[in-house]
Amino acid sequence: MQFHIVLTLVLLLTSAVLKAEKGSPVVTDLVQEKPLMNTLWVPGTVISRNHARIAAEVSGRIEWIADVGTHADETVGLAQVDTAAVTLEIKELEVEIKRLQVEIDYQRRKVARLREMDKRKNVSRELLEEAETELLTARQDLNKERLKLQRKQLEAERAEIKAPFEGTVVERYVRKGEFVHEGEDVLKLVDADHLEIRAMVPMNAARYLDSGQKVSLKYDDQLFEGQVRVVLPVGDEASHSVEIRVGMDADHWFPGTPVRVQVPNSDSRTVLLVSRDALVLRDKEVYVYRVTAEGKAERVRVETGLGDGALVSVVGKLNAGDRVIIRGAERLKDGQAVMPLSPADALSES
Repeated sequence: MQFHIVLTLVLLLTSAVLKAEKGSPVVTDLVQEKPLMNTLWVPGTVISRNHARIAAEVSGRIEWIADVGTHADETVGLAQVDTAAVTLEIKELEVEIKRLQVEIDYQRRKVARLREMDKRKNVSRELLEEAETELLTARQDLNKERLKLQRKQLEAERAEIKAPFEGTVVERYVRKGEFVHEGEDVLKLVDADHLEIRAMVPMNAARYLDSGQKVSLKYDDQLFEGQVRVVLPVGDEASHSVEIRVGMDADHWFPGTPVRVQVPNSDSRTVLLVSRDALVLRDKEVYVYRVTAEGKAERVRVETGLGDGALVSVVGKLNAGDRVIIRGAERLKDGQAVMPLSPADALSES
């Protein structure tokens, strides 16, 4: 019995000695070096790049109009204005054109006879010139009536209101049977497939933005990536801000969605970054534990700065590529032996 107790104590002591020699297991990560800048979040709104109030191009009574939710392209009609009146005007003009053509034929024959008589000196020059003037006037009247006919035919075509671009009807301003005047809004069309974000950026921050620049977007606590399409070169005097347009993946959004846009607010500078999990707060000071070449934990005091997602910039006696402890540092002492593990190794062991 005493032998077994002694053997157990020996095994426990041996295990403790081996563990002490091996060191406490800790998870580590590398100190990174990258350019970073101050940023700020500004509110933005998702808008359609193609949206318009579609107006009637002719006056008349609405015969039919597309329902809200109707999807249409340039070949599809959205509404129809009654064309009864313009159709009658077209018929009247066609009759007038035929009358003028008959008159022109008569005047042409008349001028031809008078010219033959003029060759034989059987008619006065004044009578011939008068006939030629009447022929010219009839031809001008015919051209004038043909232009009127083309204009009325165009009105008849425009009585069918078509989509200027592919989109969805989101609002109707009139109903079937109502009378509309030329230029009056009939419905609203929105293209929900080509979207962008409109945001107002303070003037002092806008100078750090450029077309094509990548920016972060936030909606419902989720992060997305966008790209600045354009920075408008005119500032708003009231808000002292500049409008920007940001392109993004349209699959995530609806027009009108409120989002936040992260924009730079300073020039970039190269900084050291560590995982936020590496920071240890003690006695109102911030430390990280660096693993030395001898496999020991060295406490390094740091000052924190800008954040970059899960990373934070630090200033202290660190270098890019140093290995710092991100898990297991809470109970460590300066100079204590450790057994470094990568996050992947720690996950496999767990």
